[in-house]
Amino acid sequence: MERLLISLVACLFVVACSNQSDSDPAIEKEEATANANFISDLTTGGVFLWDSRTMEEYFDEYFLDKNNQIGVVQKLYRETDGWIEGRDKSYTEGGILNYLMEPDGWKLGKSVESRAFSLSDNGKLVSTNGTVDMEFNVLAEVDLTDKNLGNSLHDILGEEITWGSDLLFSQGAKAYVIQREFSRDSVAIESEWCGTDCMGILSYGPGSLDDWLQSHLHTDAPNVANGFYWLGLSLFFDEEGTVYAYKYFWPSYGLLSAEGSWHMESINGEELLQISLPYDVKEEMGIRTEVNPFMTIAEGTRFKGTRRISTGKVPEQYRGRKDIFYNDVAQEDVKNYLSKF
Repeated sequence: MERLLISLVACLFVVACSNQSDSDPAIEKEEATANANFISDLTTGGVFLWDSRTMEEYFDEYFLDKNNQIGVVQKLYRETDGWIEGRDKSYTEGGILNYLMEPDGWKLGKSVESRAFSLSDNGKLVSTNGTVDMEFNVLAEVDLTDKNLGNSLHDILGEEITWGSDLLFSQGAKAYVIQREFSRDSVAIESEWCGTDCMGILSYGPGSLDDWLQSHLHTDAPNVANGFYWLGLSLFFDEEGTVYAYKYFWPSYGLLSAEGSWHMESINGEELLQISLPYDVKEEMGIRTEVNPFMTIAEGTRFKGTRRISTGKVPEQYRGRKDIFYNDVAQEDVKNYLSKF
C-alpha cells in the first residue's frame, strides 16, 4: 500500500512539477488558478492529505467547519472499524514557552490555543506552530479523470508497474501538488520535547558565547558526544568561521561536511552566533533546508535557537518534499481501492 501511494506521488511530480520557473508569468497564472481551485475544493467537499511515507494507514481531512473556520482531522484505518476519526489538528497547543525577537530584543512568551490553519489575505492556506507561519503553495492541479494508475506510472516512469492497474479514477478526480513554504525570515528560541507531556526550553547555562564556542572546537579526532547536537548532527567549530558536521548516531559517525560556517550577528541589540550548514547536508538528514541553528543569550542564559529563511531564498532543487492533496472524488476512489486489501 505504501509503495502504491509513493509511486503515485512520483507520478504526479513528474507530470506537474517539471520545468517550473518562479518568474514565468504563465506558470504564475497556472499556480494562481490551481490555488483558487484548491481553496474552493477545501471549502466545499474538503481536501485530503495522505502521508505515503509511513506504513501507518491514515490521512488528514481539511475542511470548512460549521463556524466557517478551517478544520483538520486525522482519520485512521482499522480492519475492525474501517475509517475512524483520530486526532483533531485544528488548534495549536497553548502554554508553550518561546522567546520571540521583538524590536527591543528577546521576549519570553507563552502560546495560547488558537486556530492552526487560516486563509491569508492573498487567499492561500496558512498554518502556524505558534512562532512562524507556513504558506501552502499550490504548484499544480492534476486532472485524474479516467486515469489508470498502473498505466500512467508505466508511461511516465518507464518502468514495469505491477500494482494499481485496476484503479481507474472517477470523473472529476483531482490532485494538488503542494509545497509548504516560509514566507519570511524569522528567529526564535523554541520549546522542545523533553519527555512524556513535557515541553521546555533547553538552557545551556550562564556564560559567554565565546566560551561556548571554545568548548566545541574541532580536533583531528573529535568525539561526537562532545559536539553541539542539532537534529541528528554533531557540530564542531574552528576559530576561522568553519563548521564541521558529523552524524551523531551509530553506525555512521563520519564527517558529513567541513563546508558549514558561523559568524556573529547583532539583531535588535541581541548577539547571535549564527550557524549555516550546506543544503545537501540538511537534505540528507531530512532537515528542512530553510532552517539553521544559532546560539544566543537571553536574560543571562545561553540558549539554542532556530533561524528560518523564506523558502524563496532556497535554490529550487533544495526546497524539500512536496505533498499531494486529493479532492473528495479522488479521495473516495483511493479509499475504496485500499479497502480491498
